[in-house]
Amino acid sequence: MKFVSKILLITISLAAFCACSITAVKSSNSPTQFKKGDFIKVAKDNFTFVDSRGKRFLPMGGYYMNEHHKKADSYHWWDSFSEKWLDHDFAMAKQLGINTVRISFWLSVVSSNPANYVVGTPEDHKKIDTIVKTARKYGLRLYAEPRIEGTFIQNTAFFPLWILAFDTLSKKYKDEEAIFCWELDAEAVVLIGYKGDRENWDKWLENKYGSDKNIAKAWKIKTQKGWKNNIFNKYKSALHHSSEFDKLRNKKPEHWYLDSLNEEGSQALYDWQLFREHQYTEKMRILNNTIRANDTNHLVALDLVLWFFPLVKNLGPAGWGGPYGYAAVDVQETSKFVDFIGVHTYPLYIPAFTIEWYENLTKDEKIFDRQLRYLETMIRYIHANVEKPMPVVHSETGWHGGKDDYTGNSEEDQLRWSETLMEETKDCAVGWLNWLIKDIPSHEGLSGFIGMVGPGIKVTNDIHNLNPVGNYVYDGPLPKKDAYKLKALGKKFPELVKKYHNDPEVKYVKAKNQIKLSKKFLLTAGNKKLDKIMQEIINSTNFPVDIVIVTD
Repeated sequence: MKFVSKILLITISLAAFCACSITAVKSSNSPTQFKKGDFIKVAKDNFTFVDSRGKRFLPMGGYYMNEHHKKADSYHWWDSFSEKWLDHDFAMAKQLGINTVRISFWLSVVSSNPANYVVGTPEDHKKIDTIVKTARKYGLRLYAEPRIEGTFIQNTAFFPLWILAFDTLSKKYKDEEAIFCWELDAEAVVLIGYKGDRENWDKWLENKYGSDKNIAKAWKIKTQKGWKNNIFNKYKSALHHSSEFDKLRNKKPEHWYLDSLNEEGSQALYDWQLFREHQYTEKMRILNNTIRANDTNHLVALDLVLWFFPLVKNLGPAGWGGPYGYAAVDVQETSKFVDFIGVHTYPLYIPAFTIEWYENLTKDEKIFDRQLRYLETMIRYIHANVEKPMPVVHSETGWHGGKDDYTGNSEEDQLRWSETLMEETKDCAVGWLNWLIKDIPSHEGLSGFIGMVGPGIKVTNDIHNLNPVGNYVYDGPLPKKDAYKLKALGKKFPELVKKYHNDPEVKYVKAKNQIKLSKKFLLTAGNKKLDKIMQEIINSTNFPVDIVIVTD
């Protein structure tokens, strides 16, 4: 089965000022598992990674947070931080065969005064130091995602704080071998409507068209009173993203089903989409340049949401598609400065693929195959449109299973999906990071079931005696009461890591077929039309294909 940099002058100016018992751990004779200067780099094939010895490195592991908190928001694990549990869980990760841990460094805002920005309390920085130290101890690489609690990276008012966070961390850890990469952002769906966005929109239009008269002519609009405001407000108010964003713009969405706002060929809508891309690209460029001014040792990544692909529009509370249905991350432009792209790959709940949720994924081969074909097409789209060849990593992926799962899927279903995804995309993507390493029962939805191990598992964290946890069975070193917490995926993972690090077929293979599609069409067309094209592509006997965007 095969299936324009003026936009952020203000920001830049501001930035310029700018309860279980655990086995005791025996101290290691060596403070680190890494040799000095052992940083991960992109290999000569521009598809995989290598360490300082030239040995292949595929990031394999998962996202980490501990389960010892009762609240659903992920940052609450930071408030319940435990050095003992961190040590235990990183030891367990090593035993699972994990080499890479994707993790968020949560920083608090100490001062948002432009004259004296401060992010990260002493306690925050102490926690990060502990994470880095523990990763070094167990030879784990950190896929590091800085976050600032209570702020949003796309909000121009907060953006100087994000610049400061990346500046501080990249200076401090520039020589730290335990860090695999800096993650600029994850799962962006570009929102417009924050303070300063309207001024940036006007500047962008002025740079492109020169005058209001030219804008109106291109948009085929009469220049009656308020026409520019009407267009801005129309698109700004199109789609509910979160109650926080609705509160900020002081209104709820005006349209609940948004095909009516997909105006095929509309130059006004097309410009709006291009502006969204531009606004986001410039912010990511600034963060990248901030890191690079301090740190040339580590890779820089950008993680994309599952529906960043312009042929697919997200299902959200407001319905299908619309201007915000497109994530608006310009792969070609961002690839000019990042080292690799991470993609979050899950089964997609969109009618073009399945009208059912996960229940029938492993029971209906057509649904299973269709989902895998979409993910491969999406990954190949990146390769076909990046500025330079680069690795594409499954930086967040998985599919839940296990006892008491609300869909009734089994652990074996989860393992089957994961194994098949890896096998079917090994010629277009490398690395695989599961969401999550451990089940988090306090979390909503699949996070309570998607881990490689269950909550509360206890394994040895004696650094001198780290036996592969994948070998544990009911009568093995893992206590019987904890054996069931080691899931099918956890048991198999060490084998999968070994397999793909040694598999000669892990190399990029360009698709034989290519389809060229108009960017203007993709960003303005109605969803039914886009869904039909997507279906034709993934059902085609010519699959797999490379989809190349042609800029209008």
